[in-house]
Amino acid sequence: MSKPNYFSFVCCEWGIALPNSGVTEWKDYQYFCMEYIDSGRGTLEVDGKRYICEPGDIYFLYPHKDYRYWPDNRDPWHKIYAMFSGSLVDELLVIYQLKNLNHFPQLPQMRPYFESLMSMASDKPGNASALVLHQFLEKLSGSVVNPYPDIPQLFVTLKKTLEMHLDQPFSLDEYSRSANVSVSHLVRGYKRYFGRSPYEYRMQLRMDMACNLLRHTRLRIKEVADRLAFSDPYSFSDSFRKHIGMSPREFRLLQQEQTRPLPPEEPCELQYKLAKQNGGI
Repeated sequence: MSKPNYFSFVCCEWGIALPNSGVTEWKDYQYFCMEYIDSGRGTLEVDGKRYICEPGDIYFLYPHKDYRYWPDNRDPWHKIYAMFSGSLVDELLVIYQLKNLNHFPQLPQMRPYFESLMSMASDKPGNASALVLHQFLEKLSGSVVNPYPDIPQLFVTLKKTLEMHLDQPFSLDEYSRSANVSVSHLVRGYKRYFGRSPYEYRMQLRMDMACNLLRHTRLRIKEVADRLAFSDPYSFSDSFRKHIGMSPREFRLLQQEQTRPLPPEEPCELQYKLAKQNGGI
């Protein structure tokens, strides 16, 4: 029985489409792929919806779905695409509430993340690419259109703030002063709309990310604590034990016993070659 794949960085490359390249169609797509439109234009079709993609746009392709896309005949797109697989990708998409979103327009500030991934072709353990992917999704989540139209913007903005910059300390007192409201008002409203306090929600995000870092990287316990803005490893370990039921060291050892690291998956050769011929995945 094969072990589950937790994270594989497959590739990050240029996809250059030629004029009159025609339509590329995938059935039961195999990877998670994110693509940045560097120049030119094209169209993505998924679930009966069409997205016109222009320079600076990003779009996502998810595993086990069907897609059609094609470049503009007069101005075919030039794209940078990055392919991943494994459960870590799905966990991050859920944490940052990006799951099943396909099109993100006008985000040229995200291009450096693709450049970083292109430089990691030899990242065999996947540690560096996993962290870049995490940082990319964290920043992207702050650019998503409000998914809570019925909730006052004050609390939606607070939620996005809690989700971003987990590597930096957060003070609800300072946030309330900048928003010109009381802390008690923020806490009551947040619990009403999201079912838990701002502190509880942010701590859960930090614990989820801690589990991911302990499971998928070789960072030391102190480095994980620093990355999640804990004052010291002891404070981190106490919080981790309280929420997860064991110490960070015990959790990592348990994960190592249950799974052993796998090499990156070999991409499906036919799918990979056809995608490169048609200007990306």
